Amino acid sequence: MEVATLQRHMLLGEILMARGYISGNQLDFALVEQRKKGIRLGELLVNAGMISQDALTEALEVQESEKPVNHIARVARFTKVTRDRYIEDWKGIEENYNAALIYDSIRQPKRATVGSAGYDFFCPFGFELNPGDSITIPTGIRAEIQQGWVLMLYPRATLGFKYKLRLDNTTGVIDSDYFLSYNEGHIFIKVTNCGEKVIRMMAGDAFVQGVFLPFGITIEDDTIVMRNGGIGSTDDF
Repeated sequence: MEVATLQRHMLLGEILMARGYISGNQLDFALVEQRKKGIRLGELLVNAGMISQDALTEALEVQESEKPVNHIARVARFTKVTRDRYIEDWKGIEENYNAALIYDSIRQPKRATVGSAGYDFFCPFGFELNPGDSITIPTGIRAEIQQGWVLMLYPRATLGFKYKLRLDNTTGVIDSDYFLSYNEGHIFIKVTNCGEKVIRMMAGDAFVQGVFLPFGITIEDDTIVMRNGGIGSTDDF
């Protein structure tokens, strides 16, 4: 979707849903098809017979009138992975926790203030991390991201400065096509206590922040491969 469309106050699909033109399932299907075909969402919906051209025109007019003064782009949506996916992804990670119970208490990432760029990710369970120890955290969260944007993950400043908590891959990079992977785009976060103090986190504590950033590609880029997996899944491409 072009940048001008990304800089709207409301996603076109949300407007169409609010006005009763499409359902949530239809929007989810259309977003997947949009990524495959690389055309505008409105054009795809009209071509598929889901909405009329008049409905699209009306929604676009609403979208234009709702454009915010600050032009902050709304480019993504956080959702939880399915319960079955979450329980499956726990196998071999932290056997001492009840994944089914944890799933119900997972919190969606959230900004702390209107001026915050980062979305806080919250611990789905409590843990204690001794100096030098690491832990892998299945967050239960996935991110549906517009093409041309990427989600970057960093430790929260407080934990980094006070305790030297570090992401094991330094910076997390969540690409838009990860959402369509076999594991539902489940975001895992591995952190290590690189300091000298014990770190104690409670369930619901913010420990990582995610920032959405635009990116560019080279003029001659001709990549067409879609990923299907997480860390290391693109090593052979």
